[in-house]
Amino acid sequence: MAARNEADATVRALVAYARELATTRKYRLVEIAEAAGMSISGVRNAYGEVDLERARQMMAAIGEGEHEHE
Repeated sequence: MAARNEADATVRALVAYARELATTRKYRLVEIAEAAGMSISGVRNAYGEVDLERARQMMAAIGEGEHEHE
């Protein structure tokens, strides 16, 4: 169960990254939905501030978190 919870948290962080932090372009809801096997409305509601912070931490850990995103 812990592994499943961790996997779910990672997916939420990746969705948050794609919607909020991607630097080359913002991914469209439909693209994220297709990639994640989710509905568009599911993507809209998939993540919160905690997940966004986790995405920022993941990016910093791989050396891409130096940039501030508006």
